[in-house]
Amino acid sequence: MFYALLKTPILTDRYIIFVLIPILILISALIFEIDNKKLKIFLFLSILISTIINNYFEIQFRKNTKPEFTKLLAYLEKHETKNITFYAHKIIDEIIENYILSLKAFTNNNFKILNIDNISSDTKMLWVICYEPVMGYNCNISSDKRKNWILNETKNLYLLNAQLYEIKN
Repeated sequence: MFYALLKTPILTDRYIIFVLIPILILISALIFEIDNKKLKIFLFLSILISTIINNYFEIQFRKNTKPEFTKLLAYLEKHETKNITFYAHKIIDEIIENYILSLKAFTNNNFKILNIDNISSDTKMLWVICYEPVMGYNCNISSDKRKNWILNETKNLYLLNAQLYEIKN
């Protein structure tokens, strides 16, 4: 506790395994050393109830921390357009593509992945999926790539942005 006041808190993510486990072992072992039965039951119930309440809040009010690719594919399967492309950094683009290819929602709905740099002239509609892992990443496609593209729809999810373009030739 004094170290936390002077320097940095010790209950940060990287230290929690070293601090929390000994504390839990000490508390659980020392509760059984108490002779007063009412105090022992009170401490046991307080730990049990606080743990149940904490689990409830963790499950009920959990904030999303991962990109919602499956939710996006569930949304896209309702549309006629099955052509999708990715707009991200080159390395991330390959990782996303491999991940999307492994999802059941992708294989069951006949989605087709196209290269954003080589869109064929017979493609009329296209979903552009942008992965935004970095704060301030710009998902706007440069105007020279989409000279004849008309934005029809946008869908924003956590760390993902999908835009439906109509391609005029």
